This record gives sequence, C-alpha cells and structure tokens, in this order.
Amino acid sequence: MVSGILGQLLQEIGAKLGIPNLSPDNKDTCLIKLKNNVPIQFELDSLGQFLIMGTVIGTVTTGRYRIDLFKAALRSNGGTPPLHGIFAFSKKTDHLILYERFHIQNLRGDQIADEIAIFSEKAKVWIEAVAHNDVPIVQDANAPAMSQNIFGLRR
Repeated sequence: MVSGILGQLLQEIGAKLGIPNLSPDNKDTCLIKLKNNVPIQFELDSLGQFLIMGTVIGTVTTGRYRIDLFKAALRSNGGTPPLHGIFAFSKKTDHLILYERFHIQNLRGDQIADEIAIFSEKAKVWIEAVAHNDVPIVQDANAPAMSQNIFGLRR
C-alpha cells in the first residue's frame, strides 16, 4: 500500500520506467540508479510543496578549474527554460549538484518520468566532464539566434 504523495508519485514513476516497488525509504527519500549509471534522488522539500529530483555531479577541487566549471554552470542556469536541471554547490561537501523541483500540485509521475531522461543525460555529460577535469560547453539550444552588428555587439 502506498502512503503519501511521494509514495504515489514514485509508484507512478516506477510504472512508467519499469521499476517495480519504487517507494520512499524511512527518511522519505528514494534513490534510483538509472541504466546510464546516473543516481537520482527524490524527496519532498521541507514544506511538502515541491518534489525535488537531484544528483551529485562530483567533487570540485579548488583552483582555476573550479572557476571555469562554475562559470559554465552559471551559463547553464541562465539559459532559456526549460533548463532540465539547475546547478548548485554544496560548500559542506564540495559537490556540484544538479537538481530540479516540481510543484506538487497537479503533478503526475509520468511527467517526472519523461523529464528524468533529459535530466539524467545532462547530468551524465557533467559527471563525465568533472571526472576528467573538463568543462562542458554550454549552449542554449532554446535561445533565438542573435544577430550581430559590425562591432560584434548583440542586439
């Protein structure tokens, strides 16, 4: 028997992804590892208004690489929606994190399941980049093309 909104959403996600018995643990979270080896955790925010889906991208060492990686993450966060994940940094663990939150009102598990594929592919690119001390190239595929004048300034 499913209890609570998180349990219900996880059951719907599991049905869509073919993962049986997907349910929250005793801390009201759920961690799944996808076929592309990206672990994704689900939990409700402290007020129970949002479902949070997140994954750890990796530990980021200090220095020039960290600065360049954070600039790329900020460019990604500043893109045109949908972003398919927002980057954050945990000072406590030195981890770059990718997360997305969904307002719980009228949320269905199949909506989340559809987003998981895009979210996990974005995460996988960044996880592999961090593992090799690379910086992913961030392009905003949703932004309209900008014309430039002769001085190279954008309008």
